[in-house]
Amino acid sequence: MSSAISVSEQTLKRWAAPRATASAALVPVEVIDAPPAGTVTLVSPTGLRIEGVAIVDAIAILRGLA
Repeated sequence: MSSAISVSEQTLKRWAAPRATASAALVPVEVIDAPPAGTVTLVSPTGLRIEGVAIVDAIAILRGLA
């Protein structure tokens, strides 16, 4: 059966298995304004996060840290 629908047998078993917990209900979310135009958010490979700065400023900050 799994090959007929192009999924692995393990995936098909997981789909058919009863869930251990009930599905989570929908929860409200807060929509926030977008950052001002012309700003960026960068996340470096080390986890440094720079938000809401112009791209040239973000580049300067990253160069200064190198």
